[in-house]
Amino acid sequence: MSSSTGPAFAQGLNPLVATKGPAYSYLRHEQSYGYLQDPTVQLDYSDRLKYRPLGVHRGAYLSVGGDSRQILERFRYEGWSAEVGRPYVLSLNQLFADLEATPRLRLYTEIGNAWAARQGGPRFIDQDKLYIFQGFADLRALPDSGLILRVGRQVLDYGTGLMVSVQGGPNLRQVHDGVSAHTAWGRAKLHAFFSRPVLNQPGVFDNRLFTSSTRLWGTYNEYALKLLPTSHLDAYYVGYTRRQAMYQAGTADEARHAVGARLTGQRDTWGFDLESAYQWGKFGNQRVSAWMAGSILYRNFTALHPMPTLGINFLYLSGDARVGDGRLNTFQAPFQKIFVGAGIPAGGNMVTVQPVASVAFSPRLKIFADYQFLWRASRRDGLYGPYHLFLRPVEVDRSARYLGTQLNMEVHWYASRHWNAYAKYAKFRTDGLLAELPGVRDGMYFFRAFVTYSL
Repeated sequence: MSSSTGPAFAQGLNPLVATKGPAYSYLRHEQSYGYLQDPTVQLDYSDRLKYRPLGVHRGAYLSVGGDSRQILERFRYEGWSAEVGRPYVLSLNQLFADLEATPRLRLYTEIGNAWAARQGGPRFIDQDKLYIFQGFADLRALPDSGLILRVGRQVLDYGTGLMVSVQGGPNLRQVHDGVSAHTAWGRAKLHAFFSRPVLNQPGVFDNRLFTSSTRLWGTYNEYALKLLPTSHLDAYYVGYTRRQAMYQAGTADEARHAVGARLTGQRDTWGFDLESAYQWGKFGNQRVSAWMAGSILYRNFTALHPMPTLGINFLYLSGDARVGDGRLNTFQAPFQKIFVGAGIPAGGNMVTVQPVASVAFSPRLKIFADYQFLWRASRRDGLYGPYHLFLRPVEVDRSARYLGTQLNMEVHWYASRHWNAYAKYAKFRTDGLLAELPGVRDGMYFFRAFVTYSL
């Protein structure tokens, strides 16, 4: 298994400041390079590639760049199997071209290549020989209105990523075909979207349009508060439909709606991030009623060097209270962020408490560690994973909620604005219910190391 939901609330810990020059965004389409028209702010060869003026219109320019990520991974007892597993290599390479054609039109395209050298062959999240990662047009009705209509293949990634994200943990990332709208109004940023997820195929340019039966739509809205520095309140609605969804309660088509809110902020050395959502809808002939709540509280010890940060995470994803009562209580996020780990469940019916710590030795180097305690939210529901996977049914007479613990350790090194490296070790210890289930091996571990070059 390859995911953990708990660390979604750990992303605010000790953010590393940029190295010399603006740092490159993880999602490259989010950046604008118009400021580079001033040659005095250009730092190196890459900035000259980011701003190539075009004579077709005043202010028109072309930006080109890309990323290459090379990964080494190893699992032991992946998916609770008896397989020790050999080390394997993953590679992800992407190039983009961003054309600011006129004040009212932007054209963006990003192509990629992903491959795996892995015993037993690549998984569906590992390989795609050549594909269009993004390809969209931004239309601005009025140049200074702030309203953007985006049409085409695009990334949807909002808030903590607990509901809708690019799912960046695996080799391949999730994108969508559809339309979205974005605007800023005073202290508010407003987003709306309607899409279908792209189904990754392993060949050459074979990820066809609108082939998925899943539909996703919603709004995500952010409002900057005066309450505390950097504080903001987010409110969202997300709806989706999915065919042949699998739960402990059975298999059927489902339609879900969710409303949620997130409050985050920081004062002096203390920070917090709180989020909760409620889901309703239909699963076959059953009614859906589910909820989730999560939080992180943390403190930066800025007077110390190296600077430590201590915090604690909590996440609750409801489970089904009783099979056969006409209601499904399992919370299921449509496209939650994927965090690579050793072997823990990561879908609905989960409770996790997670002490976290990090140490920033410099603006470029940080070590992160956490220890997760995991339970089932409901004794009458099964185990769920990422990508809407129903991992395993559980007999209703098994009373144990406790699942086990996972130790995670990470090292982040930003060598320059172009180079960064990362390493992670995670070990899962089965206990409680997992120790009782047949075929579940104790001592699962996962190792990952990668190097990324950004241009």
